[in-house]
Amino acid sequence: MLAVLVVLAVAAIVASGLMAAGEAEHAGLAAMRDRTQQRATAWSGCQAVAAMLGDQRQAVAEGESPEIPAEILLFDQDGEQAIARLLPVGPTGEVVAPEMAKFSLATVEPGVLEATGVLEPRAAAAAVARGKASDAIESIVDPSSGLTASRVIGPVASGIAEGVRRLQDDGGGAKGAIRGRVRALAVADVATPFPAQRALGVVRGQVVDRVPVGEWSEDAVAAIDGIAGSGTGARMRDSLAGAAPAHQGDLVRAMRLSQVPPERWGEVLDAVVAGDSAVERGLVDVSSAPEEVLRAVPGLGAELAAKVVQARGSLAAGERSNLGWLLSSSALTPEEFEAAVPMLCPRSWLWRVRVATGSVMPDSPGGDGSMRGIEVWEAVVDLAEEPPRFAALRDCTLLPVAAALAEEEREESDAEKADPAAVQVSDAELEDEAFADAAGDDAMAGEAMDEVMVETPGEDPGVEPAAEPAAAEPPRAPARGGDPESRQWQAREWKSKATESAQQASDRIKAREDERREARKPREWRTLADREKEDRERESSQWRTLADREREEREQRSRDWKSLGQREAEDRAKRSKEWQSLGQEERQRREARDRAERERRSKQWEKSPDAFGGSSWDRSRDLPATEPEDASGGEASGRDGERAPRSGASTGGLSGRWRRRGESAP
Repeated sequence: MLAVLVVLAVAAIVASGLMAAGEAEHAGLAAMRDRTQQRATAWSGCQAVAAMLGDQRQAVAEGESPEIPAEILLFDQDGEQAIARLLPVGPTGEVVAPEMAKFSLATVEPGVLEATGVLEPRAAAAAVARGKASDAIESIVDPSSGLTASRVIGPVASGIAEGVRRLQDDGGGAKGAIRGRVRALAVADVATPFPAQRALGVVRGQVVDRVPVGEWSEDAVAAIDGIAGSGTGARMRDSLAGAAPAHQGDLVRAMRLSQVPPERWGEVLDAVVAGDSAVERGLVDVSSAPEEVLRAVPGLGAELAAKVVQARGSLAAGERSNLGWLLSSSALTPEEFEAAVPMLCPRSWLWRVRVATGSVMPDSPGGDGSMRGIEVWEAVVDLAEEPPRFAALRDCTLLPVAAALAEEEREESDAEKADPAAVQVSDAELEDEAFADAAGDDAMAGEAMDEVMVETPGEDPGVEPAAEPAAAEPPRAPARGGDPESRQWQAREWKSKATESAQQASDRIKAREDERREARKPREWRTLADREKEDRERESSQWRTLADREREEREQRSRDWKSLGQREAEDRAKRSKEWQSLGQEERQRREARDRAERERRSKQWEKSPDAFGGSSWDRSRDLPATEPEDASGGEASGRDGERAPRSGASTGGLSGRWRRRGESAP
């Protein structure tokens, strides 16, 4: 009965373990499924936003800003809805921000970036230096140069956290767009890592590629003639003495010298582009750039930037399709336009959005529209292509967590830097304690040395002590077995616990100084995209395909495989080492018999020498010599040299009669 109970208990434990393992595996698979579904929903949300932006491509070409609905329904299944909503991405709460309304970090000068009022000279120079080779605005973060995360990207993390919290609480408030508050500009609002965009223009209401002028190509001249009249392109070329225009300002100067009416300047600039390729590099979208950016454009300044912003706010839809509105609205004079146009473009084809996706269950009991499984992705959509493409895409869901950890680390570092006196006082106290211990150690060492000098080993207590040695000479002690003055007594180094404590205190002070020095070093900033890229590279380096494993198995089998010929050759070599010829075996047996016979006769001679008639026995002559030849190596074929009779010797080899010294053969 007891055994049955034990078996039942063990079975119950095993069953419980299996059930727990099954539940854990089921939970893991469910979490993996939910995570995959959330990422797929986020990808669908970004694609839906890109498609809606693509539908407004013509409005963007005419200088207007696209509009996205506050909520996008992705799918509805079994009472569960997957939706996408936009979070604020601009400084004034806009959910769609033009990326080319900023200066390009790859081409901007530090003085231009400083003129925006966002950065001081040192930080502006560092931002330009770090941004020339960066592909994300976060990569220019350098706290040692004044480029902190808050100054570079602004309150992005707090904005995402607030947006997610509101979506989780009430779904964003009546399913409306999340309102952002006006905030100070950050570097990300006036600078971008994207250096160029495709040069497209609007000609007769159609979006077309602008023709590169290059070395005044025939296509460029024909395009200019189609806008400003026949012969205009040739006159513009002659006005520049055939030189290729380096930027749009050279084209404006050529039009001014060729007497092209100013009202045609915008149309001509929208048909052709300076350079050898249809690409706009380092230009600023004048139709959507903030005033802080426009006043930093060379040739504008604060006063003209304010006039431009005021003038564009009064224009109707479609009136900003090219740069001509700067002249028609009297915002700029022709001379001011010519000076500023090298860094201006009429529109931005790159737009940044921040999409929050999740699922809601509005039909469930107590459903309030709150979202769960929220993913936040940020994308830069390029509308110059049809269909639109993603110029950048990243997951920002955990950005608030990363920002909180970075802020906590920064506060700890600031607290350590804010009270260096306390650290110095504690270090000073520790040093004083160490020095006090060292002084006590010296006193103890002196007393011990006096004792050693008084009680010198080997010295007779009854003998009067010798005179005290000079200060410059070391103390001497009599040596055993020799003259006391012949050997010099050397005192050993004294070590005590106080000395060790002082050394340990010094080591601790040095370690703390090294830690503070290491903490002051600037830490390397890595974005979430960089970490995900490193994880992918690490996983790809560890991942092996089925073909790789099969190839490794084939190589292992080829190393272990041996042909039948190789195995036979190894067997023959092994047998050849163990095999001996018949002659070798016979010679070994003969040598063994000879040794045994010599030993027997030597013992017989030593015991009874009288048995040989008083004559001495010449063992070197009477004993037969060892023949090196084998049975087949004798003079006569088939005869054993040991058994063959010799001339003057008895037959029978060692078994014959002994010959005495001086006895001749019969």
